[in-house]
Amino acid sequence: MLIRGTITLSRGWRALGAGWHAARPPLQATLLCLSLLGAGEAGAIPPVAPLPLGHNPVDRFPLGIALDPAARRAYVANANNDDDTLSVPATRRTTILATIAVGNGPIAVAVDPAAHRAYVANTDGASVSILDIRRNALVATLPVGVEPVAVALDPVAHRAYVANDEDGTLSVIDTPRTAVVATFFVDYAPLAVAIDPAAHRAYVADAGAANTLWVFNTRTTKTLAMIPVGATPIAVALDPAAHRAYVANNGSNNISVLDTRSNAVVATISVGSQPDGVAVDPIAHRVYVANAESNTISVLDTARLSVVATIAVGKVPLAVAVDPAVHRAYVTNASNTVSVLDTRTTAVLATLPVGHDPESVAVDSTAHRAYIANRVDNTVSVLDISRDADLAARRHAPRPPHL
Repeated sequence: MLIRGTITLSRGWRALGAGWHAARPPLQATLLCLSLLGAGEAGAIPPVAPLPLGHNPVDRFPLGIALDPAARRAYVANANNDDDTLSVPATRRTTILATIAVGNGPIAVAVDPAAHRAYVANTDGASVSILDIRRNALVATLPVGVEPVAVALDPVAHRAYVANDEDGTLSVIDTPRTAVVATFFVDYAPLAVAIDPAAHRAYVADAGAANTLWVFNTRTTKTLAMIPVGATPIAVALDPAAHRAYVANNGSNNISVLDTRSNAVVATISVGSQPDGVAVDPIAHRVYVANAESNTISVLDTARLSVVATIAVGKVPLAVAVDPAVHRAYVTNASNTVSVLDTRTTAVLATLPVGHDPESVAVDSTAHRAYIANRVDNTVSVLDISRDADLAARRHAPRPPHL
């Protein structure tokens, strides 16, 4: 492996010989990741320039670097007197594994890792596409109600629930049989659905005149509660262990927090403008809210019931999903990108191009895959996120004596 020439790095830094030297402290230090010139055969160097792959954040004053080709790691010595650390950024990238054609206007996606299936609501096609996630292939398309906009799974009961906005219904799919087995009326604008399998409950956000969260018994389809929330509830996420539901109210710029035992609103938290998506990290006790008009993510502390961070992401963030095991959140932006967040530091680690108008994201925490529904392209992008656990990881070590 050989580097030819001098590579210009981020503003405020320059490459000189074998080391990096500071021209002046940067506003944000990054490691420029390059595809280095290599050979398929000994001594065969292709006559091309290094290809930039992206920037990984490290600490301030990165003055030295060493590579471990076998482990595919780069070690960056940080001369910041405040912490004296060694950064270990990932040297392998999140990649798009596949792009799968689905129905017209895919707007929502949910994944069942145990059954190796993903379910995609196609709002313009009045259908649900069913994918085999082992083969990244479409295996069935089922007609549902008019303008399906959300889908949620009950892997215990082997059911998928689809909210149909235009005709105000909920379609129930028997997942082993790949068949719609029930359709029942909710109200005039069901925009989101979430399932608590253990409690046999379905929570449906209804943006009709009443601005209500409906609670149904999934075994009987009986209505258990109608809970008033904020204006235009558009998304709902559950934390079953904490007995909480979080409803994103797009029209009133806040989150309604509900106690699912009493079916009562226990808090209302102001967030950014036009909250459009919500996801829970039950391990870290955090909730992530995608604010479409603010181009931000609000981070809520579920114990304090308050906003503890606001993160700038891409243009018009529409949805967010969390992989708690690797401390990552994935945000779909209408700017045709996905923002990757470190949930421990709230840093944006990467911005990845995907399809046109990505409306939804679901994460398979077992296989470490992310599924992005691209509405205009009529596709689902499959991202390999298995390497994100190493991205921007840091290891503390004694400061080298002669940096």
